[in-house]
Amino acid sequence: MQFYWHESGMNYPMPATRLSDGTLRFIAILAVLLGPEPPPLACIEEPELGMHPDAVALIGELLVEASQRMQLIVTTHSDALVSALTSVPQSVIACERPGLGTTLRRLDPDRLLHWLDDYRLGEIKDAARMRSWKWNLVPCGGRAQAFRAYRNAKKSNDSSIVVLLVDSEGPVETRVHQHLKERDEWNVAEEEEAHIHLMVQTMETWIVADASALAECYQKDFNSTALPRPADLETVPKSDIASSLMRATDKTQKGKYHKIRHASDLLKKIDPQIVRSRCSHCARMFDLLGKEIA
Repeated sequence: MQFYWHESGMNYPMPATRLSDGTLRFIAILAVLLGPEPPPLACIEEPELGMHPDAVALIGELLVEASQRMQLIVTTHSDALVSALTSVPQSVIACERPGLGTTLRRLDPDRLLHWLDDYRLGEIKDAARMRSWKWNLVPCGGRAQAFRAYRNAKKSNDSSIVVLLVDSEGPVETRVHQHLKERDEWNVAEEEEAHIHLMVQTMETWIVADASALAECYQKDFNSTALPRPADLETVPKSDIASSLMRATDKTQKGKYHKIRHASDLLKKIDPQIVRSRCSHCARMFDLLGKEIA
């Protein structure tokens, strides 16, 4: 069998051998989803491969429609595809590997909708990719080391957007650049402020903001009542954040919270929208980065 692409305005049909892999994959998926005699079960692996994000979103809409006529099992790593499933959030099952084994869990509809909020980090990264911008996250150890790395990157990358994210190490009662000048004696210009962001008062403030994510991570014997209650978590001292997190996790199987062993995994699990609602400097970071890239 030979396949030819016919399109209005083309002088002659185009053979499949001249079509891109993404176009061929798109046509094949359309044939499965829109066929007059749908199979009882169709399994599609990573339909987003080779496709433009706009095409991925269309595939997502067609998957929802086709699910009324057949059973579908689809694997994906695409935010754009999951975004198209907001009308049926219960259909999304997250596959994670928190420890030695793999776990499958159906996302709570509210958590999925929050995760797909306009300014989530994944969407900012996608916006950068759409503009052919490279995205590089650089952990730097101590805050002084992070500031030196930020300064060096600013000097050597005139065309890049270089962003610094550090703990405030205390309450923030002034502008960001003033806070860093007064606390650390860092010479930060006011015009740099859009590229400098603070976790107030500490990184763990963002972690304790989402009690549900903590409970999912630590599971049995996690004590959510030990976590701080204020809606504005940035008013809670760093020492209180640390002690509350220790009390909440003290009797869990994973043991007390440990920055090196636990923080990285927890930062992946917390809901950005929840953190933004309780930490104004987190909301500031997402808003400013979103505007800068868009």
